[in-house]
Amino acid sequence: MEKLVSPLKLRRMSIGYVYDIDAMGPKLVPLRISKGLSQQDLADLLKVSLGTVEGWENGLVAVDLTDVLRSKICKVLDLSTLEFNRHFEAQLWTPEPAVHNRRSTDSSN
Repeated sequence: MEKLVSPLKLRRMSIGYVYDIDAMGPKLVPLRISKGLSQQDLADLLKVSLGTVEGWENGLVAVDLTDVLRSKICKVLDLSTLEFNRHFEAQLWTPEPAVHNRRSTDSSN
């Protein structure tokens, strides 16, 4: 019987962009400042806590980057998706083809 793959696992296996979420936060600082936003302003606009923004910018907390959060960041900082990907050095990721382990059918045992 084949094991079913959860939808969450399938989402992770799909083609998409990969970001260094640990390095994203500090890269937000110049963008935030260029828009004249305080950390509190950014937190309010993204609907996250001030502590979260502080943690991102200080590299203490990885950005939990969902499609929704990326969309909000783009809107607040006036970035296109392409500009966002360039600024945060996104890399296109394509999953490796699945490798199936097959047991040998040696009947001599």
